[in-house]
Amino acid sequence: MSLLLTIVLICTISITEAQFPSSCSSSEYGDVRLYNTHTNDDEDGALQLCYSGTWYSVCDYDWDCSDGNVACYQLGYDKARQVEHNSDNYFGYWSHIHNYYYSCSGNEHSLGSCYTHYTSSYHCSPSSDAAGVRCVQAWDSSCSLNGALRLVGGETSHEGVLEFCYNGKWSPFCYLDDEEASVACKQMGYSKYAAFLSPDEYL
Repeated sequence: MSLLLTIVLICTISITEAQFPSSCSSSEYGDVRLYNTHTNDDEDGALQLCYSGTWYSVCDYDWDCSDGNVACYQLGYDKARQVEHNSDNYFGYWSHIHNYYYSCSGNEHSLGSCYTHYTSSYHCSPSSDAAGVRCVQAWDSSCSLNGALRLVGGETSHEGVLEFCYNGKWSPFCYLDDEEASVACKQMGYSKYAAFLSPDEYL
């Protein structure tokens, strides 16, 4: 007597394939997304652009906070709290990269509105030259004095995320050098700054 066995096979698909398809539609042309297979932080990732039916990583050549601010705004966030170079180290590898880079003033509403350069003298590698960004929403809208500064989220009153008031909203700085940090501390009534801390400790 023979037995007929029915085998039920359930296949799985990787998170990368499921959440981050390599192709995009014509209606998505110019859209951006954040690619991140390392963490569950939706607001952090390697920036990718839909171009000619494929999602491409954005080249990090000349990638700065002004570019990151525009990308975050296009994604529906307020600003960039940090930009990353070689972002595959933080968010995962993607095989396609666009050999163009962007020069944004920071006031544009999308990367497509920024000046675009073709990097003929610089080859963007997907393994080392992908641009990344860490976005953030505005904390609140309660400020009234443009240019005012404050520290939030710290264990003491003299540490925390440095934010500035602009157009009624508190927003974090994306980047400060030593001299700028000293000026900021003096503006808030302190003598000078002591150290930079990772914003991940507070945000």
